[in-house]
Amino acid sequence: FRSLRAAVLQIREEQAALLDCLVASELVSPQSWAAQLHRRRFAAALRSSPCSFEACLADVLTEPAHVALLVARYAGFQTVPAIRATSSSFAQSFGTRARALEEALTRLYVLGGSD
Repeated sequence: FRSLRAAVLQIREEQAALLDCLVASELVSPQSWAAQLHRRRFAAALRSSPCSFEACLADVLTEPAHVALLVARYAGFQTVPAIRATSSSFAQSFGTRARALEEALTRLYVLGGSD
């Protein structure tokens, strides 16, 4: 068991070093690597548990329109760029509503005290 663990740790270290080299040479960005890894893992999950999708994230979050506001409100406005990065159609949809989202999620905090 220890030799297997050591081998896995060595492979992880080598993979990290290889990624560092690719990023340093500007052949790969950390974001594109993470996206490709996600695609591969998602494809493997679909192969092991096939399913069909009737809607995409953009479909779910755009109709009714208030759903996008609720997601942004509970996830936090700072997550909107990450959500927009999930697909170009969703980025376009959210882009048209960005100002409304920003206005809807503005908060006022009042702090005070007493003597």
